[in-house]
Amino acid sequence: MKLQHIALVCLLALSAESATAQILHRPDSIYTFTDPRLQKKHPWRAAAETFGMNVGVWAFDRYVMNEDFAKISIGSIRRNIKHGFVWDNDQFSTNLFAHPYHGNLYFNAARSNGLTFWESAPYAFAGSLMWEIAAEVEPPAINDLMATTLGGIALGEVTHRMSSLVLDDSKRGFSRFTREFLGTLICPMRGLNRMITGEMWKVKRSHYKYHDYDRIPVYFSIGAGDRYLADDNHLFRGEHNPYLEFRVQYGDAFDKVNDGPYDYFTARATFGLSGNQPLISQINLMGKLWGVPLKTTTGMEMMFGIFQHFNYFDSEEVIDGSGRIPYKISEAASVGPGMIYKF
Repeated sequence: MKLQHIALVCLLALSAESATAQILHRPDSIYTFTDPRLQKKHPWRAAAETFGMNVGVWAFDRYVMNEDFAKISIGSIRRNIKHGFVWDNDQFSTNLFAHPYHGNLYFNAARSNGLTFWESAPYAFAGSLMWEIAAEVEPPAINDLMATTLGGIALGEVTHRMSSLVLDDSKRGFSRFTREFLGTLICPMRGLNRMITGEMWKVKRSHYKYHDYDRIPVYFSIGAGDRYLADDNHLFRGEHNPYLEFRVQYGDAFDKVNDGPYDYFTARATFGLSGNQPLISQINLMGKLWGVPLKTTTGMEMMFGIFQHFNYFDSEEVIDGSGRIPYKISEAASVGPGMIYKF
């Protein structure tokens, strides 16, 4: 998906209605919270958004950027189907960040329309498959499909839940604007859907929130520092890179009640503050998809589960250096068994 990350600006014009959230009142709390399980589902609307997103991005690439890869035809689609999948060696940030980010938009087209985690996952796959086969003249790439689908699911669920932490429909004025702006920045598809339906400025009953911190605790930390990138293993020839880092622990890994997909996850994002190095230098996500507690006799808690990982490390060659890049590492599609324990 060459230059697809540039074309994402087209998404500002593409969205549809999101489901109107119904509410669940907890008598033991002073708050009234939305319950995603009660939200009305709109699968066809989500499908239309996913289709429209691809058409809009393709149109931008074709008619604004005039990219050769976007000059598709019925013949190119037939050739792609007949040729089958290949391995794509495009730019690192395009394949392993822009593609997963685009998959997150597919995923959240469904998630913001009331669908559950598992119901939203096929939209990331279908959106990516449509793009690979029908939106480029080049043969479809299996690594792009995997990164967009699995990486998109990981980024999508985390951004969906993080946006819930800032939304509050009881607020007005600048406070409301700030929350809606931040929520849209975190999860664009949700913000665009809220804008279309009017949920973005609709004021509801007091204490109306989207996340119950008593049920699922969330811990944040922010750090700043400086890292030194040594050029070609030379300690005194390198470059300093100031950074700002955000970390979050969402939920409790050993919670037996709230144990759905991503009811527990950890996330870390590091942003470089020097112009020579990438703005996004590191992203680490780990979400629990499923888990079961294990009995022990030592007083230690253990849990076996299936986890999803998304890891991204990026750097560029240092100034006046040898021209060698310190590192570029990614795990965009990683799922497997694991174990968590605590004393």
